[in-house]
Amino acid sequence: MNLPDFFGLDIGTHSIKVCQLRWQGKNPTLIAIGNTATPRGILGSESEEHQKELARHIKLARKDAGISVDKAVVGLPEARIFTQLVTVPKVEEGKVEELIHWEAKKYVPIPIDEVRIDWIFLGERNIDGQPHLDVFLIAAPNNLIERYIKVMKYAGIEPIGIETESISTTRALWWPTQMGVKDADSQESSSVMILDFGANSTDLSVVQAGSLLFSQSLVTGSDALTKALASDFGLDVQQAEEYKRNYGLDETQLEGKIANSLKPVMQVITNEARKTLDFFKSRFEKSTPRRLLLVGDGAKLPGILTFMATELGIEAALADPFANVAVSKNVESKFQQISSVGYCVALGLSLKTE
Repeated sequence: MNLPDFFGLDIGTHSIKVCQLRWQGKNPTLIAIGNTATPRGILGSESEEHQKELARHIKLARKDAGISVDKAVVGLPEARIFTQLVTVPKVEEGKVEELIHWEAKKYVPIPIDEVRIDWIFLGERNIDGQPHLDVFLIAAPNNLIERYIKVMKYAGIEPIGIETESISTTRALWWPTQMGVKDADSQESSSVMILDFGANSTDLSVVQAGSLLFSQSLVTGSDALTKALASDFGLDVQQAEEYKRNYGLDETQLEGKIANSLKPVMQVITNEARKTLDFFKSRFEKSTPRRLLLVGDGAKLPGILTFMATELGIEAALADPFANVAVSKNVESKFQQISSVGYCVALGLSLKTE
């Protein structure tokens, strides 16, 4: 472990979640966990007043969790990150970075000097007899990173790492494999699709053997489901939220009326997921996902597993990000009261080891 004591910080549209671990060898133990509400309308604001307000609520989340350390690994919202799967001719190793840089200019919709570029090498294949490289591009806007750093300064936090939510989610679900822990439940070589249901967006990623192959952010999230119910049945937002959480996509409830109202919104998500499956079948057949894992606060919607499995034709399951993490006695009661699947990003951030 090369990092000082720190915690994971996940800043979401509706809530700020924090998580801290302590390691004994290769075994992590949860020693602190907590959250607080994100003030409405301030996330992503350029206003200094709003940034200071967000910082104040980050302090409240730390206080709720009882976290005293002031260093953190922070998650960046997937919806603000540019990603693209690209195929480029194979070149000498020393020229790969320059080639990736020029390739990124074709896909990133803002000037290339305004983003930080990273990439994941996916493999090599021949096209028309010539060797090519498959690469997953990741570009984060500089102003996004700078804004997060400014908010951290207001909150009295030193960011020792900043990464995308899909990377931290992958780590949360596959860290035993990545660290070489034997007989871990998360060790599997088959490809898996992950859907992280947030309030304003749903992050879709594909992971194989603990390696992120693909990610994108869909502009439809669980708030769109609430709005659909409110519109269809003339409910206020709070009532619609309760109906959504209680009945969801369960067609046996209320004659299926709630489920039928939600399905058109959900099909926006399943259509994109299906496109991703078709893309992998046509281009990376061996890496086509055979299983779907759901994470995020919206993943516990009643009936969602059956709906997703039926729509996509693959097995669907609720992820258990804390399956291989011990829980210290002082946080056991608190841990039992939270929806652990909603802490997947915060956990993944706190699991960073280098």
